[in-house]
Amino acid sequence: MQNIMAAAGKWPMEVRFPGLDISFEIDRVAFSIGSINIYWYAILIATGFLLAVVYAFRRAKYFGLKADPMIDVVIVGLVSSVICARAFYVIFRLDHYDSFIDMINIRDGGIAIYGAVIGAFGSGLITCKLRKVDTLAMFDVAAIGFLIGQ
Repeated sequence: MQNIMAAAGKWPMEVRFPGLDISFEIDRVAFSIGSINIYWYAILIATGFLLAVVYAFRRAKYFGLKADPMIDVVIVGLVSSVICARAFYVIFRLDHYDSFIDMINIRDGGIAIYGAVIGAFGSGLITCKLRKVDTLAMFDVAAIGFLIGQ
């Protein structure tokens, strides 16, 4: 366990299962499209989000929710969660940024899950009110979606 902890944060990372005599390296970049790197973390978060959406739409009928207004809540929640995740991160590290461009450059890392949850919750509440979606039912579905997504 000590060797695994010592290697944490260094890429490529070696994963070892000593009892099985198996080891391999994982690079944080899954693949690249031109000069844009796609990271494993992004793939895992996107997969979690998609699974959460699939769950939510399958359970929507049980909670009396209609798909069309629910799509609006999900899209607005997604966009605002990314914006708020970055804003939350930047607010607590203002001394690390020289310009506004540096603050919005998400490609250099730095998002906070707390900001994403706050942004999704707040925008979801407002969008539910505007689209006349049963807020409590939507939040019941979304609660399990948050867990699946994480």
